[in-house]
Amino acid sequence: MGDGGVVTCRGPGTPYEDRFGAIDSPTCGYRYSEQGTYTVRALTNWSAVWRSNTGEHGVFTWQVVSSTVINMGEAQALNQ
Repeated sequence: MGDGGVVTCRGPGTPYEDRFGAIDSPTCGYRYSEQGTYTVRALTNWSAVWRSNTGEHGVFTWQVVSSTVINMGEAQALNQ
């Protein structure tokens, strides 16, 4: 996650909805403890099992890696 943290997700995660407010993702999320610029790296593992009508079969596996730089910050406002 760019700050030494690691997240392992076993599925696609839960899309954010306004009703969640500030609670953490129930399935796959991460919370930074400090504002800053972080290089985030994502790694996805895929596999596909195949079988032909002649009896041949096998498994393809591959890995996709991507990274990006994010600026993590927070702004708060209070109206009275």
